[in-house]
This record gives sequence, C-alpha cells and structure tokens, in this order.
Amino acid sequence: MPDIRSRIPLVAIGCILAATLIIGMLTDIVTLRIPNPFDKLIHLSLFVGLTIGTLSITSKRYRIVLTALVIIFALSSEAIQHIATTGREFSVYDSISNIMGVLIAIFYHLIFRVKKRSKTLLS
Repeated sequence: MPDIRSRIPLVAIGCILAATLIIGMLTDIVTLRIPNPFDKLIHLSLFVGLTIGTLSITSKRYRIVLTALVIIFALSSEAIQHIATTGREFSVYDSISNIMGVLIAIFYHLIFRVKKRSKTLLS
C-alpha cells in the first residue's frame, strides 16, 4: 500500500477539480459562451480527471462506493445546476458526456491495474 504522502498531490487535484465543478455549476458570475463540441470535451475531461483521481487515492474497500458517488454526481450535476441557478439549462448531452468521462476513467483504471498486476507477476 502506498504511503499517504504519495497520495497528497492526487487528493489536491481531486479537490481542485471538485471545487471547480461545484463553483462553476452554481455560479452565474461568468457566462462563457463555449462552442458546443468543446463544452462536451470539457465535461468529459473533468469527469475523467475526477474519476481517475478518486480511483487512485482510495483503497480497494471504498473504491466501488466512491465510484458510485461520482456517477451519481455526474448524473445529478446537470439537474442541480438547472434547479439552483438561473440562466443555465439541463442538457442530456452534458450528462452523457459526464457519464462517458466516468466510464473512460474506469476502463483506464482497470487496464492500468491489469498491466501493473501482470508486470508484478512476471517479475
């Protein structure tokens, strides 16, 4: 098991991503008009980063629970921003992009874990 000090940068990145998502979701101070495909790419990359950060800093015991929480957050973030703010709308495509980001990160983590395990078995 890795030392807790090696996980601190990943925890910091995860906290920054989560804070950015929450602040951006709940504020109407800055309204950026980002073209539609780039908006989906931003949603995808934020949830890839958030999920990889979550999977890499948690122990095996809590990985499924925290991944489920990230999936719930990915689904509910669009509904929350529609309810809590004015001028922001619910978008099914943003929710799909969020879920795709989570799924890409899960598959990446599984592949990376299998490669890491096979290297240790061969050594």
